[in-house]
Amino acid sequence: MNFFAFSLILLVFNTIPTNGLECYKCYCADSAACPCNETESRQGNNTYCVITREHIGGNFDISLGHIGRNSTKVYIKNPHYISVRESVKYNDNTSEWETIPDLIAYGCNWDYCNQPELVPLLPGSLSLSLPNAWLDTFILGTNPSTCHECRDGPVCGDTDFFDISRCPEKACNATCILSDLFDNPDTNPLQFCYQSFCYGDESTSDLDIDTHRIQVDGIYYLDTRKFDIWEIDIFCRADDCSRPEIFNEIRSNLTTQINVNAFLSLRPDGLWCYSCDQCIDTTTCPCIDVEFKEGKDSYCIIERENIGQNFYTTIGYIARNSTKVYIKNPYYISVRESIKYNDDTSKWETTPDLIVYGCNWDYCNKAELVPQLPGSLSLSLPTAWLDTFILGTNPSTCHECRDVPACGDTDFFDISRCPEKACNATCILSDLFDNPDTNPLQFCYQSFCYEGESTPDFDIDTHRIEVDGIYYLDTRKFDIWEIDIFCRADDCSRPEIFNEIRSNLTQNVSVNAFLNLRPDGLWCYSCDQCIDTTTCPCIDTEFKEGKNSYCIIERENIGQNFYTTIGHIARNSTKVYIKNPYYISVRESIKYNDDTSKWETTPDLIVYGCNWDYCNKAELVPQLPGSLSLSLPTAWLDTFILGTNPSTCHECRDVPACGDTDFFDISRCPEKACNATCILSDLFDNPDTNPLQFCYQSFCYEGESTPDFDIDTHRIEVDGIYYLDTRKFDIWEIDIFCRADDCSRPEIFNEIRSNLTQNVSVDAFLNLQPNSTTAVSQLNTSQSTGATVRLSSTMSGNTNTFIPGTGSSTISTSSTALPPITQRTSASTPGNGDTTTSTQRTATITNSAAMYTFEYFVIIICSLCQLLAAIY
Repeated sequence: MNFFAFSLILLVFNTIPTNGLECYKCYCADSAACPCNETESRQGNNTYCVITREHIGGNFDISLGHIGRNSTKVYIKNPHYISVRESVKYNDNTSEWETIPDLIAYGCNWDYCNQPELVPLLPGSLSLSLPNAWLDTFILGTNPSTCHECRDGPVCGDTDFFDISRCPEKACNATCILSDLFDNPDTNPLQFCYQSFCYGDESTSDLDIDTHRIQVDGIYYLDTRKFDIWEIDIFCRADDCSRPEIFNEIRSNLTTQINVNAFLSLRPDGLWCYSCDQCIDTTTCPCIDVEFKEGKDSYCIIERENIGQNFYTTIGYIARNSTKVYIKNPYYISVRESIKYNDDTSKWETTPDLIVYGCNWDYCNKAELVPQLPGSLSLSLPTAWLDTFILGTNPSTCHECRDVPACGDTDFFDISRCPEKACNATCILSDLFDNPDTNPLQFCYQSFCYEGESTPDFDIDTHRIEVDGIYYLDTRKFDIWEIDIFCRADDCSRPEIFNEIRSNLTQNVSVNAFLNLRPDGLWCYSCDQCIDTTTCPCIDTEFKEGKNSYCIIERENIGQNFYTTIGHIARNSTKVYIKNPYYISVRESIKYNDDTSKWETTPDLIVYGCNWDYCNKAELVPQLPGSLSLSLPTAWLDTFILGTNPSTCHECRDVPACGDTDFFDISRCPEKACNATCILSDLFDNPDTNPLQFCYQSFCYEGESTPDFDIDTHRIEVDGIYYLDTRKFDIWEIDIFCRADDCSRPEIFNEIRSNLTQNVSVDAFLNLQPNSTTAVSQLNTSQSTGATVRLSSTMSGNTNTFIPGTGSSTISTSSTALPPITQRTSASTPGNGDTTTSTQRTATITNSAAMYTFEYFVIIICSLCQLLAAIY
């Protein structure tokens, strides 16, 4: 396909819109549920989804749909919120103040987020209230003597200075109406716009004047859990109630009761980027609009492109794999610059074509950085070299491999695949480095003689070298992606010329404003679960902001299968506090095998934890030990665990009894007759205490075994941890299923601790921790372009909590709301008869706009192909 045909298809591809938002769209009157299956798609990022409930008299209306991004009274920083308008009114019949909800709205900005299942969960009110004494004194009254008057328009100022003389006091024997609008509640000092006037007319159905009240518009941001006030309107008849200071008093005294748990943690993982219309020929580009991109497939950018005498600035996001080559770490400055020969001045000069700042944490591409983008990285080559090897009139020959590039490396490249041919025009050649870190350097070379004429869009006549490069801001290292050469010198198409360019190229990198911007956090490898394989390939990474997580490799054995997980874990999600997240932890069962009449150790779970960047690399998966071989003497097990039925069992089923090895009150768990299995557990929250502190629980379980909860097997289950820096083994918890006489005595746990042995073989995991847990590590350079990176500032995951004596487990899950759920059964938990499940939620969201776009694109491409075949 020739250059024109390719450009035409590329133009079609680039002009098809692909982004949009799907929202449910319905209306219901006086219905608490509001069933809805109609959806609507809107293109662009100028809307988000809402559910609103508006109270009008004794009725209420429910609406689901889109709302314009800038249609609210003030700018909403983050469209994931609950907003309200509530009135604190005086009831003349009861002589009491009461709060009346007028309007409540839930806003969100990912596909189908305003699902109708959330309608019944909308809170009735945020219960805005003020002290009765304050309301009686400053709002209630018959007629104010005066009222400030600025009826025609508001007067603006801030809490440091406000010119009240622009709203002079006037006599008033009616209702004083005043309002205060806070366009940005975060300003300091607080900026506001004040308006006040005396209203002497009668009440109407649309405007109730007689009721003393305060109306408040507020918003609760669900991500930050912060409540802001937008506007306050006051209808009062007390003396001096129109003073501007009254709004500060309301803000100081207002209380809320916010119960919106059903709406917290609904947002899927993703990234917030500023995203605005393109700015043309300006060094600034104001931008306050933001866009949320679900998933891990994008990051934020600021881009400036120079085309002719104009330059265009774009603030937005970019797809993770849309760049020419894979970007190892999306925190960088990339450039495309041309080193051109100017025929008018007979000099070489560097022209910046494109510069991009990329980053991958929330709101990292703020508009304040636009003026800081460097004009250029000043890529340059020695003039003498350029004159000799690029400048000329016509090359005598040019290597020819026009249709496909020929790939190789600096140790071996077969140039015979691109034979030399006579050329009396411009020789065009390119070199693409898919991974600049390879050694020897791998590249793909292409070259051909172009005998066509120059056009405004494709300049052939200018001798030049175009370089695409990237400067990684974490490692402060410059890599070259691609080099394109337009030359007419003899032998300028030789492959070695690219090595010469790399060796001689210099740059002047001045990007201080962009250094050290990334927040503290941790990079972990994070991939889909692997099943029944001793390896688990993983090149995808995820960044968690803050210090609330660390990296793990986990292998769990369930029946005949085993599951390997590589990812993050919340810092406080384990049963007990882990002092140093550099460890191997295990859960192992010492079981009696009735078939062989022997005791054997079965590994249930093993976890490697670490807390420096990229520490859970997949190469360590095969090194995880099969077991720590926890064991106890057979004679001791036969005597104190094995049996048929114990005569008695201590009973404290509902709650554990806590104490230490110096004193434990066993009377809180009295002995009771038992002709079944005695189940007891001991949890050591801190194994380092002296005397040892523990919590003991015991009860007789007379139910039957089930496939999910095995009662019949005599066993001891041990949760332990081996700290890799101190090489010390601690026990977290011991659970016993026994039928021997007196097996439920508390002392049995000390006996287990004294007799337990282990065989710890973890050499592959020792001495891996760097000197500092914040040391910057680099991604494995063998990563392919298929790798992805996730960024998140909040932890998500499952926490299984055993409730003794209830016969059930509670599962607390933080994940995307209401997607399909797949479950698998995990190991049993002592003391209950039900299954403990590990729940993995997978959201399946179909973007119909993208589907339509793809179908439309295919139709156009097919038509173009037919047209081009006919022409060419």
